[in-house]
Amino acid sequence: MRAVLVQSGLGSLSDDQYKALPKAQQDAIQALQDAARAKGITLTGPQLTVNGNVIKIDTTGLEVANLDQIAHDTGYAGFSGVYTFPPEAQVGPTAQKKSSWFTWALGAAVLGGVVYAVNQPGSRSNPAQGRNHDRIRKLDEFSESYIDTALWSTSDESSANGGEPLNKNYDLNDINQATFDKMVADAEQFQTEQAALLEESGLSDARAGELFWLNRNGHGHGFWGEDLDDAGEALSEAAHEFGEYDLYVGDDGLIYGS
Repeated sequence: MRAVLVQSGLGSLSDDQYKALPKAQQDAIQALQDAARAKGITLTGPQLTVNGNVIKIDTTGLEVANLDQIAHDTGYAGFSGVYTFPPEAQVGPTAQKKSSWFTWALGAAVLGGVVYAVNQPGSRSNPAQGRNHDRIRKLDEFSESYIDTALWSTSDESSANGGEPLNKNYDLNDINQATFDKMVADAEQFQTEQAALLEESGLSDARAGELFWLNRNGHGHGFWGEDLDDAGEALSEAAHEFGEYDLYVGDDGLIYGS
């Protein structure tokens, strides 16, 4: 099935415009449609909106929890019909980060070992900000998914309409150290306190971490929407008890929480 007449923020895309999308995004859209069709769900072009690395689906008449699972199984992140493309299909800042690090390495070599970092526009790959990299390597799946979800579900407020999702221009290394530590501590506390219910739920660690963030911050989905019966309601209530935790970009370009 061809993904034609895909909606963008500027209107319907023609076949030629669709073909102008990066091939990785074309393939990702096709994979999502195929996976949905295998589950008895037909996603037609007019239901889809593509804006950069984000795809939105008109969920009218669709079971959102099923659609979320299909999207996640296909490599997308997101919930309730708003998803980011799989990493291999993302464009823009992802590619710019690679370019920035290449420029940094080349500059260091040419200058005989002098560290000369050049940040490309839109890139957050400044080595001075990579203060969390050692801890990131040690993160469990629950905590990493929890923090990743916080980034893609939070806007940077760079424009009147909310701006871009944080994960478009930032990553875990751009989170202020104290904020990072707080987020990890919350994720670890929830896992410890709700260990029995999490095991009973049968959820993967990554999915549970995602739901913890969405649930505690009232994003319209959470444990309660996963058909987990009493375990889902209990986990939802436990997540709500943590209260909301908002992320924002500080004047120094780092991400803070409050």
